[in-house]
Formats: sequence, C-alpha cells, structure tokens
Amino acid sequence: MGWPREFMKVSYKMNANRTLHIFLKLSTPLFQEMRKEIEGYLLKERQLPIVELRIYWIDDEGDEIEIINESDYELFNAFCTSSRHIYVSPGINYMWLPSVNRLKTCCGRGH
Repeated sequence: MGWPREFMKVSYKMNANRTLHIFLKLSTPLFQEMRKEIEGYLLKERQLPIVELRIYWIDDEGDEIEIINESDYELFNAFCTSSRHIYVSPGINYMWLPSVNRLKTCCGRGH
C-alpha cells in the first residue's frame, strides 16, 4: 500500500516486545530536519525516554540500511518512492528495561 509522498511511516521499537507506528507529515526533504521531527514527536510529544536514536530503512532484500547523514537519506528517498517507511530504535548503547513505555499507538489501541 502506498501513501502520499509528503507522509512518512515511522516505526519506533519501544522495547523488545513493542513497536509504535505513526505517520508524520514532513515539510522538508533534509535529513537533519526529518530527524528533528521524529525526535520531537517521540521524545517530546510522546515523552518517551530520551535516548540516542538509530534510524534506518529496510531494502527489498530485507537488509537494514542505516541513515546517518544527508547522502544516506537521499538514497532512501531514491529507493523508496511510493511507501516511505523509516524504522527507529534506541541506539546501540541502550539496554531494554522491561517496565518502560506502556503507551498506546496513535489510534488509541495497544499491542
């Protein structure tokens, strides 16, 4: 299923058993601005624990492709033209805490 180009699906791995799925309307094609929008939504609006975020996408072969700069984001936009889907998880130095984050999805349903 595709969605309008100005929207991006973001899936945030909250803990080992829970993923939060949201759509963001992006007003800029720049990676740093996109990252700020994701951080603002997850860390400020949702008040999730502040952690370093790992941002990546999954290619047609199922490989995780990290996005750390503008060049990586340009590649993502070139390969993902119809259904733009970004995956976000806490960075490599994060340890899962079993009691963290019992939030509901944007539609009000839990997993």
